[in-house]
Amino acid sequence: MFKKLLITLTISVFTQLLTTRSTIAQRQADDVVMRYSGTLSSSDSQLDDGSYYDVHTFSGREGDQVRVTLTSSDFDTFLMVLDPSGKVVDQNDDMSSGSTGSSLNIVLNDTGEYRIVANSYDSSGRGRYNIVADIRRPASSNERSVCSESRQEIPSSTSREITNDEYGLSFEVPNNYSALLERSSDGITIVVRNPADVRFLDCVTQNRMIGAGQSVSDIGVTAKPIPPGIQRLSDIVPSSTRNLQVRSSSTTIAGREAVVYDVQSSYPLRTRTAVLMHSDGLSLIEISISNYGESLESVDIQVFDSIISTLETDASRVANAVPVTSSSRLTLEGLGAIKFGMTIREAELATGMRFILGGLAGRIPNPDWQCRHATLENGPEGLYFMVLNGEIVRIDVHSPSSIETLSGIGVGDSEDSVFSTYPDQIEVSRAGRGNYLSYIPQDTAYRMYGLTFHTTPSNGVMAFRSGFREAVDMIEGCY
Repeated sequence: MFKKLLITLTISVFTQLLTTRSTIAQRQADDVVMRYSGTLSSSDSQLDDGSYYDVHTFSGREGDQVRVTLTSSDFDTFLMVLDPSGKVVDQNDDMSSGSTGSSLNIVLNDTGEYRIVANSYDSSGRGRYNIVADIRRPASSNERSVCSESRQEIPSSTSREITNDEYGLSFEVPNNYSALLERSSDGITIVVRNPADVRFLDCVTQNRMIGAGQSVSDIGVTAKPIPPGIQRLSDIVPSSTRNLQVRSSSTTIAGREAVVYDVQSSYPLRTRTAVLMHSDGLSLIEISISNYGESLESVDIQVFDSIISTLETDASRVANAVPVTSSSRLTLEGLGAIKFGMTIREAELATGMRFILGGLAGRIPNPDWQCRHATLENGPEGLYFMVLNGEIVRIDVHSPSSIETLSGIGVGDSEDSVFSTYPDQIEVSRAGRGNYLSYIPQDTAYRMYGLTFHTTPSNGVMAFRSGFREAVDMIEGCY
């Protein structure tokens, strides 16, 4: 949905705002992929609505097809592209339902310096971000002779089954189509690709060329956690705007209620998406196709419809799930059915409960780590999970939680209770006006784990945490 604000910036103002914080990577002169990274902070300039922004430039030619993607784990992004005269070409808030990243597909009408505006959706947005600008230029005659355009192949009359055990999915694709699994922090996508596009992309890669005038249209089958705040399928469907026409209809897929919606942007890009809730109640399934122009490829529609008609979901893995409750006990190895080292998906299947993930933290000891905190939707209060590189490594218990350790210590118990429950196994270190009481397991098999109580002499146990020792020793968690 487009942001409603008055943009009063001029080209001269933009020239003054260019920063040197961005880094640009280019494969070669004809194959232009630019990567920018930066940080929005309170020292940056602001738009009329108080939101902060940075500006980056790229050189474009008339007819170039440009895809710009802006992502951040710290804030809800908003993306704008301005032409050489400083006029807004297009703008985007969310690239898809439930996403906080932004993406634009545009065709340039003029040759010159274009500006990418990395912006937050509101005035609270600050933090790190990344931009990828992929510029595909019309091919010259000698490029076309190397990787020529070819028509999409007709799907074969025979098919094969594609399965994914992690998300309990299965569907059929034509035998002559390829299927490639792509993984992200938010789930998986199975990319189904026409053989003509496979050959074309192989040629492009081998010859280190750009797209030679042909756009590849894949069918994507995505399984991901249900975004927070989504209660109905209609919450996922974008609204029509001046630059975006949306048509939707209700249907049934895999025996479940579903919605199919078409989106036509003001630029020549059309998409069709089918969305339904997984039968496990924990994840969302999206099947999507897209194409430049006024219509979708007929062969893509045929395969899209085939996937929908053969899609099946398996919820058997949650049949024996054990939910986390206020009576669950925190041990050195985990909490109830949740064990340290599990992925979020594994923990959701073990409990039948949905996790709500926070943004990536920015100040952790190892820059290669990806660390975030999570909570359980409709779970016990005062319960927090630390997720490092996709795995649960620590669990924190705070007031008003009534969850206790396996030995019966909980929030509000005295320091003396901790010492008497774990005799000769507690190490004490100072924590401001209180103490950290760290339990040292006698069994060497458990030395990889830690259990620490945060206490004060007057209030007793204020909070406690368990998990892998290295994570437990990080006093502020991810921060």
